[in-house]
Amino acid sequence: MGGASGMALGVALNVAIPVVVLDGDGAALMKLGSFATIGAYAPAGLIHIVLDNGVHDSTGGQPTVSGSVDFAGVALACGYCYAASCGTLDGFAAAIGLPRSAPSRR
Repeated sequence: MGGASGMALGVALNVAIPVVVLDGDGAALMKLGSFATIGAYAPAGLIHIVLDNGVHDSTGGQPTVSGSVDFAGVALACGYCYAASCGTLDGFAAAIGLPRSAPSRR
């Protein structure tokens, strides 16, 4: 639990193709240090997506505290060059379709 983004960072630093990693909110909260490490290394090809359903699904559905966490803000504070939050499929499509050089927004 919580190791996917760290493993994705290692892959992204060693391949020339884009790497997409899906994290749950619980996993992201468990490994917040991974945000800082990803931000410090800033791999150009890494796309980190956090799916927030408010629970630790893999351990039985216990609630998380994600409602009080701004994951996009955390990512930007840790050095990500771009981060966006969205709550709809259209919002996701817009966020993922923006060029990598787009200005940061929340």
